[in-house]
Amino acid sequence: MTRIALVHDYFAQSGGAERVAIDLASIANDKVHTTFANRDHTFDEINLLTVVESTRILAPVARIDPRLVFPLMTRAVRRIARSLDSDVVLTSSSGWSHRVAASIDLPVVAYMHTPARWLHEPNDYFSSLSTNNRRVAKWCLSSHYSADLRDSFKVKTFIANSTVVQERIHRVYGRDSIVINPPVSIDVAGVKTEVSRLANRPFFLILGRSRGYKNINHALKYFSSRPEMTLAIAGQESSADLPENCIGLGRVTDDELRWLYSKATALIGVSREDFGLTPVEAHMFGTPTLALRAGGYLDSCIDGVNAVFIEELDDESMNKAFNDFDAISWDSDSIIKSASRFDRMSFKEKIVGVLEEAI
Repeated sequence: MTRIALVHDYFAQSGGAERVAIDLASIANDKVHTTFANRDHTFDEINLLTVVESTRILAPVARIDPRLVFPLMTRAVRRIARSLDSDVVLTSSSGWSHRVAASIDLPVVAYMHTPARWLHEPNDYFSSLSTNNRRVAKWCLSSHYSADLRDSFKVKTFIANSTVVQERIHRVYGRDSIVINPPVSIDVAGVKTEVSRLANRPFFLILGRSRGYKNINHALKYFSSRPEMTLAIAGQESSADLPENCIGLGRVTDDELRWLYSKATALIGVSREDFGLTPVEAHMFGTPTLALRAGGYLDSCIDGVNAVFIEELDDESMNKAFNDFDAISWDSDSIIKSASRFDRMSFKEKIVGVLEEAI
């Protein structure tokens, strides 16, 4: 039997990359190597895995903001390399885990959620910072840019999670890649726990952390001009800065998330996602999406079937998208069917096939 070692960047949030890494662990004896893990800040399923951390000392600082420890991660990845004993290494990377390839003599297959945005798209990633602070961030990371390019040549096979990431890998690294979209891993049949603040009221749903490319502020600005509609924000705490009709829910449990997906009028997707699992998850519950026509949404959203596209993040485009949305008689069965191609079994079979070819 092929011995597979899995390496993931870090576990410090509840995002799509973390869901995929947890799924991938099932083909690696339920074991994952990582730089650090804050178990109370990510999905509960991590507690079912054997998690090997290369440096726990980073965790207290990373809990404040993982970006603060980015420059230290290459050293942490080298520590991981020394502990790997397998036939092939699979990395789950949106930052640096693929760079383990430079420190080992094993074939490395890199499943890329994206080449590191903070290195290769810093203006986008750090857009919430002032111009001067963006310059400082870019200067601090400049040496890591060239090192990332150098280490990428040691990767045997790149897998992209979407067509837009496939294009990005080619642009950044000059390498071809295989597209394997991530699977839906949320249990649709699981318990649904009502979010009391939203009971008995229609609402739109948005999920995400405060990053520049997430564009949540654009959604907040638009909803502030539409007081008749309610926007629920999972992943962002409630605050006085939010418009009155925008409700910050903070971190939600999977049970609450299932209820939110099943009850929302629609999911709002305005970020420039690498793939973006949330529309597919919403579609599994028969809930359509209003999605920005960009990024990974182009792989999962079908105009008029499970989504309406927002052409630009301006009021005119947003108004048109909402008007188009209201004009469609949505068929929940068709929406659910559109998500069925993102199944876990097919995903794992494709990944194992690539790993076996790499040996």
